[in-house]
Amino acid sequence: MLYNGLAEYPSALKAATRAVASGDVFLSGIALAELVEVAVRCGEHAVARFALDSMGERR
Repeated sequence: MLYNGLAEYPSALKAATRAVASGDVFLSGIALAELVEVAVRCGEHAVARFALDSMGERR
């Protein structure tokens, strides 16, 4: 979240990707929303779609 707030989007993308990949249910749930945002900002639309779909599956 820090990198996203500082507009350091490539770093935020790496951090959010690592958090989601960790498998930690709580951390992944929080990181998915961040991943959607930073992936779009970085032009990684497939990553954003994956994260958005993953958020929908958690409902």
